[in-house]
Amino acid sequence: MPISTNSTLTLELRCRIIPVRDEVAFMLIGEFAERTGLSQRTVRHYDEIQVLQASGRSEAGYRLYAPADLDRARIIRSLRALSLTHPEIKDALATLDLVDSDPDATVSTIRRDLAILISDIEARECSLREQVRVASGFIDLLRSL
Repeated sequence: MPISTNSTLTLELRCRIIPVRDEVAFMLIGEFAERTGLSQRTVRHYDEIQVLQASGRSEAGYRLYAPADLDRARIIRSLRALSLTHPEIKDALATLDLVDSDPDATVSTIRRDLAILISDIEARECSLREQVRVASGFIDLLRSL
């Protein structure tokens, strides 16, 4: 269930306690995990490695997630589906953050990063094809015994 904020609730953001506006609804980790399809453990792990940090914390220390954090979690899930590692995901998210702040300056960076990603995926594909070839040869060898 979302936490409806009121004037008595405060939010810790980057080591500061700031008042929370009445119109913002925050989620605790359980609801956030359910809405993103991630486990609570995964959400905590992403917070620890600074891939997906909570928007803030309650006075009691609970992680609080804003609706915008849902979008970031969905992006992370999409990047994980591409088999990107956590460092690669952090780099991709940093690039997306740059796009938000200065779109013109990051177009060439995005193109370069995508070209590298495509090259890496093609190399993985080649490696997987070789593994399939070796496994098929091993199966053929076992059948001949």
